[in-house]
Amino acid sequence: MTTEQLDPRLQTVFAEARQELDGEVLTGQVMAQTRKLRYLLFAGGISAAFVLLAGAWLLLAIPLLEFAVLVSQVLTTTLVDLGEGWVALAFMP
Repeated sequence: MTTEQLDPRLQTVFAEARQELDGEVLTGQVMAQTRKLRYLLFAGGISAAFVLLAGAWLLLAIPLLEFAVLVSQVLTTTLVDLGEGWVALAFMP
């Protein structure tokens, strides 16, 4: 194959590949892309956690409320009737 038969676009690609790259600029570009990816991943994780938390809240809110009401009813049940005298005032909250 001679050079006249080569595709000009292919020659352009190889010519660009032979260029020297500045290490500082290349490092800065790679770090900027990595930082963007890290922020995107962090935002996605926070969003997923928020969705899971909201779903758990919707699924568990009513049973937890019923349990809290049950506990409060059990704790406020009197074990011994003390009447309305001074003994009741001394021992009842």
